[in-house]
Amino acid sequence: MGLCSVINILVETSSALYFAGVLALIYVSARTVFNLYTHFVIYFTSAAVDYRRFGRWALVTNATDCLGKAFAKELAHMGMSIVLVGQHRDKLQKLAKEIESGCRVEARYVVVDFTKTGEVMDGETMTSSAYDAIRNSIRDLEIGIVVNNVGLEQEFERSIDGFGNTKDRKKRPKRSLDFISCNCFFPLNVNQLVLPNMIKRGTGLVINISPAASQFVLPFCALYSTSMRFGDHFSQALSYECEKNEIIVQSIQPMIGYNLKIVENAENFASHSLKTVGKSRLSNGYYIHAFHAWIASWIPEIIAYRAIKIWTKLLTKKNNRKYKVRDCEKKYK
Repeated sequence: MGLCSVINILVETSSALYFAGVLALIYVSARTVFNLYTHFVIYFTSAAVDYRRFGRWALVTNATDCLGKAFAKELAHMGMSIVLVGQHRDKLQKLAKEIESGCRVEARYVVVDFTKTGEVMDGETMTSSAYDAIRNSIRDLEIGIVVNNVGLEQEFERSIDGFGNTKDRKKRPKRSLDFISCNCFFPLNVNQLVLPNMIKRGTGLVINISPAASQFVLPFCALYSTSMRFGDHFSQALSYECEKNEIIVQSIQPMIGYNLKIVENAENFASHSLKTVGKSRLSNGYYIHAFHAWIASWIPEIIAYRAIKIWTKLLTKKNNRKYKVRDCEKKYK
């Protein structure tokens, strides 16, 4: 093979690489422009739906949590009567009185244990006390909006098995079942409870909230991230199924967990999240969260998971020190 032939091959190869590079640049540019436009429509335009058309009542689970409380207040300000579902009677009573006096709407509350759910008899009849309590409380109500905000969070503890870590090894099986019951069965049961009436009326809105951390593999809390992932996949699949019935099902994923103390307060997050309803099956609720999620999507997987592993190890060591302090306090009491 002569020198001229080698040069011709190199020229042809470089031309092919140049063409491939141009195509890649066009693809990345088009994807970026499309994503920017989509995010602008989702997070910076006015609300796409009128919430009052769904029905008179809204049901909010885990309503005493800062984010659930914020959604309940925001919907009450829109004129919706509220059913508050939570585990703490005193907090629920206080919030119900606050909503009734401040928003001039009716507020009811239901006290349930989110982990006591998922029991089924004969494949049809739900026997869970939590499920029955909610069903009896809303039997005569037109529930138009449901906000599922229930999520059992996992601490980074001594154990590295990831299965519902808890200090007492004897309690780990129950803790694992609590994760499944709270993060999977409870939202599923609530949706099964309200959807039949929504389908009959041909309208409704279901918002399922799960942290964006569920999109990642989290060392030391495998069951937590896996069970929270269920809510997102379930929501998006259900949204396609309910399209023909004019029911909106949306997954909202805050980027920084449920307390939202790092990037935004709960009230602003709830307000902006409701403006994204009807524009996308999945949103991060607020543009700052969406920006963080966009940055995370560009981080190579190997780097992201190594960073997560280091971060979770640091949190585990921190919690281990807390346990040592607690053990010493118990010992010398």
